[in-house]
Amino acid sequence: EIETAGPLPQVPGPARRVITDAAIAILTASRSRVRITLAAVTGGIAVSFVADTGAVVPLPGADEGVSIEQEQDGSMLWAEARWNSQ
Repeated sequence: EIETAGPLPQVPGPARRVITDAAIAILTASRSRVRITLAAVTGGIAVSFVADTGAVVPLPGADEGVSIEQEQDGSMLWAEARWNSQ
């Protein structure tokens, strides 16, 4: 399930790679379902994930203007990759 909201800015290739690496790690670790939400935010984008991973997933470190946060609640993982152009 993928949802988008708002007009999306052009994200530089290296920043897109950090975000897609996080997405691949979460998709690979999920047991049966993942929700991905992509939203335009002031000065950039936010991509959030909710997945039934069962465990904390090692995600790439912040780089190329992308910050990544994650929280585990039982078997559910919430993560957000946020890129800002500033």
